[in-house]
Amino acid sequence: MVKNQKQYNVTKSFIDKFTRRIEKMEAEGNVRDIHPRLFKAEIDGLKSMRSELQEEVDEYDKTDNIESIFPKLDLFAAILSSLIMARISLKLSEKELADMVGINEQQIQAYESTEYRGVEAGRIEEIIDALKNKKDKIKLYS
Repeated sequence: MVKNQKQYNVTKSFIDKFTRRIEKMEAEGNVRDIHPRLFKAEIDGLKSMRSELQEEVDEYDKTDNIESIFPKLDLFAAILSSLIMARISLKLSEKELADMVGINEQQIQAYESTEYRGVEAGRIEEIIDALKNKKDKIKLYS
């Protein structure tokens, strides 16, 4: 993920280098006389790396459109408040969820009293994973 203008510029530079290398290889052909499949694999690998870098640049470019970013922030807030409803819909007690995550029941109660606001992202991921695992197990047995 490109996180600042310097990384953006460096990434764009690498994209240009990959592009020039690919164009040169395609124009010159297999001058090193390696197996044709290896030559194609080398070009394909360069194209794949260039594509991944281009996706990162494109994602960074999207940040110029502020209207596309803020709905994602609203979605995050909705996820936090839906954690409680997910637990209830799975018919899990606070203690059962706490046991699944490896913490005590009082901690889940504290999280839920603030709708998970201020809880570190790693812990939220653990809770989401536990809820998803429970849901998947229910689907297996229904």
